Amino acid sequence: MVVRSEEADNGIRVFDSNGNAVGVSKAAGSKAIKETALSRAALFGTTAAVPTLLLALLKRAEFVKRNPMIIAPVRHISTAIIFGLMIPVSFSLFPHFGKVTHISADS
Repeated sequence: MVVRSEEADNGIRVFDSNGNAVGVSKAAGSKAIKETALSRAALFGTTAAVPTLLLALLKRAEFVKRNPMIIAPVRHISTAIIFGLMIPVSFSLFPHFGKVTHISADS
């Protein structure tokens, strides 16, 4: 949110249904920043949580108890796989073009 705070302060360009620019909206900028932050939180939160949960389950397995050196490669590989799978999910959480329902004269 810090990186994109300028969009909330100055607003972003908004377009009508035909793609013609109609002005700048602070409400649209704030909405875009919130959606971006939520999608990034979902991406990185899931990428951090799932491998940790997977390893908690694997540490109970007899194979892992006999070979504890397997934990590091499993952690790294599962992190890479989850991150790769979550990228398209995080991009598709919100539409690339949204609607701002409330537009006032100063937005």
